[in-house]
Amino acid sequence: MNYQRSLISKAIATHLLGAAVASVSLTAFAEDDKEIEVIEVTAQKRVQNIQDVPVSVSAISGDFIANSELTTFADIVSLAPGITLDQGAETRTTSISIRGVGSSQNNMGIEPSTTMMIDGEVLPRSSALNGDLMDTERVEVLRGPQGTLFGKNTSSGIVHYISKRPELGENYGKVKFATDEYSLKQTQLTTNFGVTDDVALRLNLLYSDTDGFMENLKPGQEDIGARDSQGARLQALYKPSDIFDLLVRAEYKESSSNCCGSTIIETDPTRQFNAHLNHPAIRDFVQNNTGWGEFATYMSDDQISDIENTGFSVEANYDLGDYLLTYTGHYRDWSLFNNTEFGGATLDNTEFYFGGENAFQSRQHELRISADNEKVSFVAGLFYQNVDQSREAKEAFCNQTARDTFWSLENWEPGNEANDGNPTDFDVDGNLLACRNGWQETGGIATGGGLYNQIAQYRTTVESTNKAIFGQFDFHLSEALTAFVGARYLDEDSELYYEGGRNATRALLKQLNGRTLNAADQEALGFTHEADSNDTEFIYRLGAQYRVNKDLMFYGSYGTGYKGVGWYNAISNAPADIANGELNPVKPEKSKSVELGMRSDWFDNDLRLNVTVFRTEYEDFQERVRVEDEDEEAEDGTVGRPLFVNAGKVISQGLEVEWKAILSENITLDGTYAFIDATYDEFDGFFQNCPAGLKGTDECMFVNDGALEVLILEGRELAQAPEHQFRIDARYDFDFMGQESHVRLGYRWKDEIQYRFDHNPDTIHPSFGLLDLYVGTEGTIGEYDYNVNLFVKNLTDEEYYTRLVTRSNQVGGGLRGVIGKDSQRYWGASVTFHF
Repeated sequence: MNYQRSLISKAIATHLLGAAVASVSLTAFAEDDKEIEVIEVTAQKRVQNIQDVPVSVSAISGDFIANSELTTFADIVSLAPGITLDQGAETRTTSISIRGVGSSQNNMGIEPSTTMMIDGEVLPRSSALNGDLMDTERVEVLRGPQGTLFGKNTSSGIVHYISKRPELGENYGKVKFATDEYSLKQTQLTTNFGVTDDVALRLNLLYSDTDGFMENLKPGQEDIGARDSQGARLQALYKPSDIFDLLVRAEYKESSSNCCGSTIIETDPTRQFNAHLNHPAIRDFVQNNTGWGEFATYMSDDQISDIENTGFSVEANYDLGDYLLTYTGHYRDWSLFNNTEFGGATLDNTEFYFGGENAFQSRQHELRISADNEKVSFVAGLFYQNVDQSREAKEAFCNQTARDTFWSLENWEPGNEANDGNPTDFDVDGNLLACRNGWQETGGIATGGGLYNQIAQYRTTVESTNKAIFGQFDFHLSEALTAFVGARYLDEDSELYYEGGRNATRALLKQLNGRTLNAADQEALGFTHEADSNDTEFIYRLGAQYRVNKDLMFYGSYGTGYKGVGWYNAISNAPADIANGELNPVKPEKSKSVELGMRSDWFDNDLRLNVTVFRTEYEDFQERVRVEDEDEEAEDGTVGRPLFVNAGKVISQGLEVEWKAILSENITLDGTYAFIDATYDEFDGFFQNCPAGLKGTDECMFVNDGALEVLILEGRELAQAPEHQFRIDARYDFDFMGQESHVRLGYRWKDEIQYRFDHNPDTIHPSFGLLDLYVGTEGTIGEYDYNVNLFVKNLTDEEYYTRLVTRSNQVGGGLRGVIGKDSQRYWGASVTFHF
């Protein structure tokens, strides 16, 4: 791995950022009228100055998002402290961790630990955020359990995207055109119409098309990352008086891409597969280059990711004088059809497909009343959400006959007449015909001679209904001191349906081919299962805040959190485990959190410094682990029985810092820092397989009378939990030929990251930092204002991967890395016209 390059890039970044502020002493702040702006947030379900909120919350403005050329929901998460995005090898597996805690499993029966919200709507899946941003007012990131005020359940925090609303009496618009090094063609249109004195409309239109950013060496195939999308949103605001307003939203988005791609970083030289790759018949049709910093792949056109997203919402506010009554309603219909080649081979023999549809329909209602009085401020309400999720998928493997022939080198001769009809012949582009029928042609269950007669398929649904009553009361004991208490009582029902699965399909294949079925096959044949669960919980938060003066506030709080039951209903689960009511569903995950914070402004609002320290304990932590099982040993050498369980206790503790400084009329700095210590605290009886690189060390131990060597989890850090991370932005504003202009450098750095929950040392990514450069100007042409923005992402061309994954031994072992768009340096530009 190229650690030297990382150090060089860090040195360049430090030099550039230092040069940006070299003309100003860091001990002297601006002596002018410029000051840090007031930021308003809704972190407590009412509009407040962020400096008055006793919650660890970050607010990212829509202007900053636009100026940073952040175009997708996933782009945002790198800007707040203590938050990590896990961008997997397929769209479906995107997940987010806050303070080191997230859902390392992508099973649709398991709730995400981090709640994703859009305009008050709770999204059931993190992957629903795979789309384009449109007309964003701000993004609020709330860290720590937030379930007392925000439903459904929020175990580690919230990322809340808030859209700009229609404006009465205003007629204006803007259109933005953007391009980049990968032939991006993006157009965004926003218009606001003041139809009458009490009616306003706001329309957003989006079109985006881009080539892939990951070179695909497969002849005739697109580069990976190609994507086209379009969307529209219409909002209507009706405000007939000062005491009532009604807002209605409707939106539709769709996208199609060949996300996502990975490259081979290293292979296992002991694997027979790799020796085959030197055969002259295929040498020109494989990924020959490997190693850290490789960003090319070799993938077919069966990488599929198609999303449709339809949403409707309504918000009504009625002012009762001293009280405000608010109702919100949401409906969303979201579906993703995807397919992924999980083999990750250097050769595109496409021996393993996995894909299908993931969808949900959600309905949400919330009614609340709030007041902000001299003695008591409060918000209280009722919450209801119904979510119906479904997953239909299949796996397609090469049959054993095709695999056996694949290993015979004498058959690897394209056009060999003696092998006419042999499934291992190659076509003129180097496709290994044994397994090149394509995803759409693999069909259903084959009964013998088909190339894909090992096909697993299943269907599962989870329907959940969450009902809750919630509230928070702030008691203003004096002008300086406020005590607060909040609580939520919830009732949650969920129902599971499951049919098929890997075991059931294989049993059916045995039966169709006249083979003898053992007891496990008999149990799995035609397997279906239905189950339900009901749970109630009372969670709360209490604390106090003390304002020393108008510029300095301290607060402390203690609260509890909750994450609902988890259904482990993956395609690979054994029927006995799915049907075992003691194992499935797993119990809810609960947390206890202590938080202390300081919010402060200094030097006449030229410096803002916010600090938070926290400690959160998670009991009955939901995790995929292994348990001892003398009768279980998988073909790949893994040991023990994989289960999704309440594995024990996790502790997340640390420090978060946010700051902003106005050094002069022209120079502004802002940044964030997070220290996160997230570890497994008590995990008796559960383990992961001992990776090859740790066998024989004191990090593993023998169990089952010395038959199994397992990895000790207690004391180990969680996946997706870098210990240190920080961000710093330096902006210099200046006049250029009479136009307001600026240059900005943004640097983001993360400590080493363990990307996998099984803690393989090969999947630890070294620390890395990314430097972005922005140059912008704004002015007027005739009657129209304009903005021009030029940017370079990853200016120092730092090499990094968004995920590291071990490769199957069947395709050569080793390691592969998932690529992000800014894993390599690229440039872009945008121009916005206002009318």
